[in-house]
Amino acid sequence: MLRGKISRLTDWLSQLATLSPISGPLLGLDLGCSAIKLVELTPHNQMPKLERYLIESLPSGIIVDGNLVDLEQAAHRVRSAWERLGTTTRDVAIALPTTQSIHKTLRLPASSHDQLVALVHAAAERLIPFPLDEVNLDFQVLGPSPGQTEETDVLVCAARRERVEERVALAELAGLRPRIVDVEAFATIRLFDGLRLLPAGQGHAQTVALFDLSGHKLRCHVVRDGVPLYFREQALGGIPQPGLSDQPDGLDWTAPEPSEHLPALPAWPQSPADTLAQEVARALQLFASTVSSQHYHEVDAILLSGGTSRLPGLAAAVTEVTRLNAQLANPFAAMPVAPTLQPRRLHDDAPVLLTASGLALRGMAR
Repeated sequence: MLRGKISRLTDWLSQLATLSPISGPLLGLDLGCSAIKLVELTPHNQMPKLERYLIESLPSGIIVDGNLVDLEQAAHRVRSAWERLGTTTRDVAIALPTTQSIHKTLRLPASSHDQLVALVHAAAERLIPFPLDEVNLDFQVLGPSPGQTEETDVLVCAARRERVEERVALAELAGLRPRIVDVEAFATIRLFDGLRLLPAGQGHAQTVALFDLSGHKLRCHVVRDGVPLYFREQALGGIPQPGLSDQPDGLDWTAPEPSEHLPALPAWPQSPADTLAQEVARALQLFASTVSSQHYHEVDAILLSGGTSRLPGLAAAVTEVTRLNAQLANPFAAMPVAPTLQPRRLHDDAPVLLTASGLALRGMAR
């Protein structure tokens, strides 16, 4: 049941770039500001197997805050990365940055599908600050509203059509076949079902906070039982980039202004790991103050992803500050991998491959 929920949840933009039925593996392509990530999964004994992956550095200025500043250069780099990956697979799933989509959970009267379509359309006209003929819109019924048998929770999602078309154009310029356009947050959520990002008993029916620390940004995703509850992105000063995490001294670590609505935290220490742990704690405080439902007031565990999550001692520092179990996310922990891959290297790279892996997983559902 949960698998079906996640599959449909992440299908909301798929029709935009599905040119023909997918008959084989699907590459997951994650475009970051500083790196391109490619992941290829193949079926193996009714479960996905990691066949190959690649992380290719990207010069600054080509992609800025998720925006394709130089489309031709980005396509050239993707093409080069694909050639280095050594695959014949050209079908690709690509994602929009979460901040380039609008998604909101609405509580609507329990209705037939046709009635819900009308209700969602009416709500979208109020929620979306663009004409509806300029966006791609879809919705997913999540289930009965907690404690309200006559109401239904519905996740409404939208993205500007021009943003979707940019991603499709990039893939085509790179010589690839775009089959699916997704949203980064939803691609990551897909991994919570079946791949055991958390140890047994720590994933389902619990509230999990995933912190993506990369590109001088902190992105907080909070998910319960595979359903997104909360997303927030904030800038961070002086975040060390991948490859620089062993040189923390001399970075410009600046604290944000204290919020008058949140309790003050202790003075920040000098260690980058401790400083980031304090940022994670503040983000959790903001989540608790924003999501007031009694069902979601607690986070049970924390996952860390992104290049900066590999900062030595960060997981331990987050655990100490938040008093919650924090660990690096590894989408391949319960997945067979090709024997050509180096286990130590894969373990180190795994936290930056969540989005690409979630995108590649779309091919396993068909």
